[in-house]
Amino acid sequence: MTSAKHRVTSDNEKSYRVYFAGALDKIKIGCSVRPVARIAAVGEWIPYPVTILATMPGTFALEAALHRMFAEEWSHGEWFHASARLLSFVEDVKAGRPVEIIHRELSADQNARRKAIAEKKRLARFRHDLPEEIQAELRAVPKGAAIPEPLLQKAWDHIRSPRTGAAAA
Repeated sequence: MTSAKHRVTSDNEKSYRVYFAGALDKIKIGCSVRPVARIAAVGEWIPYPVTILATMPGTFALEAALHRMFAEEWSHGEWFHASARLLSFVEDVKAGRPVEIIHRELSADQNARRKAIAEKKRLARFRHDLPEEIQAELRAVPKGAAIPEPLLQKAWDHIRSPRTGAAAA
């Protein structure tokens, strides 16, 4: 685990903002060139008001470091439970105080969960190419759990088969 004060190091990084957006008792940690527009888009598919709590200069690498730093507060996707620790961090960012970014590795369980989520997102792009039977099996996989290898293989085989006309991933 290493620690560093966050600093912008190049002009290219200045165009990106890491943002903290709140909805109910959750906080989304994201990265965008236009966080206001991004949160407006997110707000269209969330049934609760979403507001930007704070932003700071940074890229997707900083966003990923913050996701790891607050892994214990993780709820789903890029959303985290609004713990006292996270709220304090957001207040420091909002006030313009220097913040300490703790760079740490994910545990094996956290890493496996992240990989499972990434694989589900990858498959989600092709869900309309899958028969209902496979879609139902994928929906039955518990949230955060890895997709069983035989099901994963069956889904990708179907997507890549010439009869579906889907592009290979």
